[in-house]
Amino acid sequence: MILSTVRNLREEEARPTELLTNLGFSKDAIVCAEAAILGGRKLVRFHRSGDLVAILKTHDNTWQTKADRISEAVIANIITNKYPHDLITGEESGTSGKSESRRRWIFDPLDGTGIYKGGLAGSTTTVIVEENGCPLAGAICDPFSRELLVCQTGLVYQVGLDEKLIPTGEHIEKVHMPQPDKKRATVFMDTTLRTTTAGPYSAMIARLPDILDADISLLSAGSNVNNQRQAITRGHAWITHAIGGEWDVRCGAFATEQAGGVATDLEDNPVTAETKSVAIGACNPDIHGKLLTLAQECYRGYVDFRVGVR
Repeated sequence: MILSTVRNLREEEARPTELLTNLGFSKDAIVCAEAAILGGRKLVRFHRSGDLVAILKTHDNTWQTKADRISEAVIANIITNKYPHDLITGEESGTSGKSESRRRWIFDPLDGTGIYKGGLAGSTTTVIVEENGCPLAGAICDPFSRELLVCQTGLVYQVGLDEKLIPTGEHIEKVHMPQPDKKRATVFMDTTLRTTTAGPYSAMIARLPDILDADISLLSAGSNVNNQRQAITRGHAWITHAIGGEWDVRCGAFATEQAGGVATDLEDNPVTAETKSVAIGACNPDIHGKLLTLAQECYRGYVDFRVGVR
């Protein structure tokens, strides 16, 4: 079983250096991948373990578990050992490091904590590094489907992982976002429905077939980041309205752009640390423009998933 295998595996065995170097990835991208994999190991380790020690975060009514905290500690340790002078920003612990550094690592140790706490698969770990606010490289690990998305400027690959979550050479795919046929499109959208989000969300999905003039397969992979990863590799667009922080959208937006797509916020600006309300990614400018126009209408006055529409 994958659970028992991962529990007993030494962390250093996960390092994907040789494989990713041969694919043309930089040291930054390789460290992103290594950190995401080892954080993902902790997700598998505690999944359905009965030892999650879940805490409800009152500021946004979302969950934090033991797996979040341990995964974040592992990711932070890997990065600070490799780059001791860089800033790091984790979802659970905030920002630390040398304030004068131009480089910063942003990571979510467990995206999709709600479904994870319920014993479902689909959660991810994500890591991205930037310099002067511009992304350089990133990685998204889905330890349950055993897939790793790695990206840097001009290069995106999805790499299969074996039962020990070690990258293999058997399933390697250079990623360019798929293009839909004229009458069918696949859209991934987060399904965090609250009184603050249900109205805009319902209005948006009701009009998707008309705005895209196509039959829509509307899917959710279980977490914001996994929705983005799935759309980049197997779909045509993603829409994220439950943005808890930059870790929910930065890596997915960067990977979308490097895979030939378009990603912006609700004002048609680049996705940055300040993106709070809605982010949209699509495989081409036409689909992105149609979704953006629709989202601007449906989410008019929308602040974020905590506040809703003002």
